[in-house]
Amino acid sequence: MDCGGRLARVALAIPLAALCACVGGQSSGTPEVGVDTPTVAFDASTDVDAVMPVDTYSPPPDADPPSDAVPQPDADPPSDAVPPPDADPPSDAVPPFDAATDAHVRSLVSLGLAHGNRRAVFAKIGDSITESQSFFGDFGFGWYDVGTYVELEPTITYFRMVALGTANSFNRGSVCAAGGWACSDALSGSPSALTSELDAIQPMWAIVMYGTNDMQRYDIGTFVTNLSTILDVIEGRAVVPVLSTIPSRSDTEPYISDVPSFNAAIRSLASTRHVPLIDYNVALEPLPNHGVSSDGIHPSAYVNPADSAIETCVLTTDGLQYGYNMRNLTALQMLARLRGY
Repeated sequence: MDCGGRLARVALAIPLAALCACVGGQSSGTPEVGVDTPTVAFDASTDVDAVMPVDTYSPPPDADPPSDAVPQPDADPPSDAVPPPDADPPSDAVPPFDAATDAHVRSLVSLGLAHGNRRAVFAKIGDSITESQSFFGDFGFGWYDVGTYVELEPTITYFRMVALGTANSFNRGSVCAAGGWACSDALSGSPSALTSELDAIQPMWAIVMYGTNDMQRYDIGTFVTNLSTILDVIEGRAVVPVLSTIPSRSDTEPYISDVPSFNAAIRSLASTRHVPLIDYNVALEPLPNHGVSSDGIHPSAYVNPADSAIETCVLTTDGLQYGYNMRNLTALQMLARLRGY
């Protein structure tokens, strides 16, 4: 594993004990889920690409990857695009695409190319579990260990190629991922945070995870309506959405009991809309405490016993006992598959 910038990594990582801080409120008296980092109000006039220095990696100045690095829609997937069966956590955590989903993804990619979307760019859309640099951040800085998943190295390299300000898709701070957010927060305002994020970086792909806070504000029918609207906005810009189920909770009822029905709704929506799904909850279930930290809400994270550094992009056997590490593996496996389109 690249140990460069170890002290910087420790400073950037969000302590697990801090992850239970809350943003906003709701009528039942249970605070919404957030992180205790300063929250900056979204301002569409702000340069959203000015995020953080990348002191271990300098992406090339050209906005798009070299033409020979971009697979054509009708090309055979590169050998690393679909991990072998033994690379999957549970095999149904990154389920194969059925014929309708395959066709829908190909159609969106074709439209996206005409729209000017960039294959080597993805957007991160969600709440604090997505906002946290524990999700994907270390890949962007070059601080990772793929363990036995060497077939995923080209995917990491590929999505680090395009400069987004001073960052890349992995470590750029998204204006549409914030602590305490539900689907409605992504859609509110004019322009909305969702459209601003998509327009700012012109991605080909968008990883979407909502639900943890939605269940504290809305019934499941309203959640599905709002999440469907998010899909409409994303697909309206010829971007391929990737839905994700949410972690289990062990904090407070009725939310502990609500997670299965919300996840069932996410799976059903992905199937109905023929969009890719990362069944993150399935991948978490076999892990200690179902991959959830001591706050009962946020994913757990691997801590290096040698120096107490939080290392969520360590995909070794030890690392993959933790929730954020498993999210990073399953999401990276999905990106590897999508590179083949």
